[in-house]
Order: sequence, then structure tokens, then C-alpha cells
Amino acid sequence: MMDSSHAVVPPDELFHSYAFNVDSVDDAYNQDKLPAFDKHDIDQSHELKEDNSFPSSLDDVVHLELATMCRDGHFPLKTFDDILRWAQRAHLRGYQFPTSAPSHETFLTKLAHRLEMDHVNHEISTVVLDGGGTLSLPIFDFVTMFLSLLDDSRIRPYLMINWDHPRKPPKFDRRFYNEIHSGTWHAKTSRECLHNPSDVLCGLIFFIDRTHVALKDRLSLCPVLFSLSIIPQWLRVHSFAWRPLGFIRKIPPSNVRGQRSINYHRMLKAALQGIVDAQKSGGITCTIPNPEGQGIRLNFKVPVRTVGLFECNSKLKTAQLRN
Repeated sequence: MMDSSHAVVPPDELFHSYAFNVDSVDDAYNQDKLPAFDKHDIDQSHELKEDNSFPSSLDDVVHLELATMCRDGHFPLKTFDDILRWAQRAHLRGYQFPTSAPSHETFLTKLAHRLEMDHVNHEISTVVLDGGGTLSLPIFDFVTMFLSLLDDSRIRPYLMINWDHPRKPPKFDRRFYNEIHSGTWHAKTSRECLHNPSDVLCGLIFFIDRTHVALKDRLSLCPVLFSLSIIPQWLRVHSFAWRPLGFIRKIPPSNVRGQRSINYHRMLKAALQGIVDAQKSGGITCTIPNPEGQGIRLNFKVPVRTVGLFECNSKLKTAQLRN
């Protein structure tokens, strides 16, 4: 028969038994009321002696708080180890944890200001729905997103620009170029849009697809993303080669035929409005370095190239795309 003074307590039961009392233990520790703790009192079998209290040291308090946070946040098990290793590295580097830690939102706000990225934040656009009511959706500034693509160090060295004659397409190479850069559309659009030596034809490529983020279709995201025709196709397979224009909200149900299609296009119009404004202003002018590191001022014309309509079996009906 097992001695009750050395009863084995399962770790999970131990965790649930004491996790609720972290705050009171922390208060007791701050008042120096916790008893002394000897690490030899608990062996590798998680055996507890009844004459020892738990938690009984600062290590116990901190670890139990972290374990509770990981559990309540439904984080992966390895998160506990990752956070402790991160704290150890920070301590060894001489970092002093502040008594009043900044919130995540405060940290990002200050960081964006230091890096002069305040303009990257999204804005809220309100759309009036057909049939009554409104919907608010986040919209990103098109010019800002466009320039961030050109400024990305993973993209800039490979931009398909004829640096000697920007108005003309680069020398054709089947490995990197296709009909977007050499077909009838490219030639016709170049004649219509490119008038100055610094003009560059930069077609926009869109990707729109709703993604479910919860079971039973209760929550979903529908991002409107874009990339550029002057970015090689082998780079466009990576997420960093795309930027958001906005997120389309889930359309409310309607018994009126065609009403959901109308509301979808109203939200899409709000997401694409920045492109329309850039086209009306004559394009986007900026200075970017050529392969030799010399800054060249170019004016990017941003027409939309319609490649084709793909039939798909999704909730976004084909009629919505055609209307």
C-alpha cells in the first residue's frame, strides 16, 4: 500500500489544482510570506510531500503563470519552452524587463512611427448596401502598397524593366517573359499609355479568394491582393510578392435576385478605388535604383490586365464576376 505522504500527483492534475491561485501566490511572494523551497523536495517522479506547499518559490510562480497563459491561449506546447529560452537570451544580453511593459499595440505604433511607416496602416471604408444598411471594410492605400513592392529587397534586383529605354519592354527571354510582356495587349497598351521616355508599363495582377477561418462558415476572410507584371513569375509564387488592397466582408443574405452581386461589387469598388485614382493622376512616379545603384526617376502606368475568367465551384458565383 502506498504511503500517503508520498502520493504521486499527476502533473496535469497538479497544474489544474494550482493554476487558479497564481495571483494570490504572487501577492504572498511580494509580501515575503512564502516558505523556503528546496528543489530536492520534488523528485523526477513528480512526488510531493504533504509538508511542502506549492508553489513555494519565485520560479514556481513565474513558470505557473506562463503555463497558465499558454493553456488559456491554446498555444502549442513548445511555446512554453520558446518563451523561456527567449527570456534567457534577453537576460544574457543585458535586457532589463521594464516594470511597466508596453502593450503590443503601443509597441507596433511606436515602431511604425520610428520607421516612418505610419502611412502603411489601413483605413476603414463604409459601403452603403443595396437594400439598406452599411458595411465597413479595411482598405489599404494602393500607392503605398505599390511602392513597398518596388522597395522590397527580395524583389527589386529582379524587376523586369528596360533600364536603358524604360518605355520599351526588355529583351524577350522565354524563361522570364510571357504573353503579358510581349502579346497584343502589351503592344496596344504601350502605344496608348506610354508617351514619355520615363514611362513604364506595369500591369496589375489580382488574386481574390475567400478563406474560411472557422468551422461552419461562421468566420471568413476575403482578401483582395495584387502583384505586378514586372515581377517575374517565379517570384510571384511567394507571398511577399503580393500586397493587400483590402478585405471584402461576408455579404449578408438576401432574397432579392442579384442584390448580393451588387453589394459584392460595391465593396470591390471601394477596394480598387486607389487604383482608379492612380490611373486618373497619370500613374505613380518615384525614384528607384537601377542594377548599378543609380537612382532613376520613372513613371509607372498601372493598367489592369484581364487574363481570363476561371469557372470555379465556390460561393462566389460566376455571374458576380461577369456583371
